[in-house]
Amino acid sequence: MRGKAPEAEDLTRLLKSRGLKITAQRILIAEAISALDHPVAVDVYRYVSRKMPTIGLATVYRTISLFKKAGIIRELTDLKNSTRFELRTEPHVNVMCVNCGRIWDMEAHRSRKILRYLSRIGLNPVGCDVLVVCRHCRERR
Repeated sequence: MRGKAPEAEDLTRLLKSRGLKITAQRILIAEAISALDHPVAVDVYRYVSRKMPTIGLATVYRTISLFKKAGIIRELTDLKNSTRFELRTEPHVNVMCVNCGRIWDMEAHRSRKILRYLSRIGLNPVGCDVLVVCRHCRERR
C-alpha cells in the first residue's frame, strides 16, 4: 500500500539532509529500495545493475550499510530470516504474510492508531510487524 516512489530530486534532498555525498550510484540505490518495496540486497543490485552495469555488488552492500547508519533506510527481517530494506524510516506498521512472505506497509492512518495505542500502554514503538495470511494465500487453500 505504497504511495508514489520518490523522484530523483527528493532522493537527492534526502541524501543531502543526512550529510551524504550525492552520487549517481547512491541515488539509483535509494530509487531501487523505494521502487522494489521491501527488497533484499540482491534485488537492489539486480535493479541497479540493469541501469548501471558497471556497479558491483560490494558497492550496493556498502551503500546500504551507509544508508542504515545515516537513518535513510530501515532494515527488517522477514519470516524466512532474509534482511529486507525500506526507505520509510518513521514508525509504521509492516504487514507480512506468513505463507508467501509478501510485505507491505499498512495505510498511515491505521498505523498511527496502532502506534498510539502502544504509546498509551507505556511502550515506545519504532515500528510494528503484523503477521497475516494474505487474501491470495487464503484463496489458494
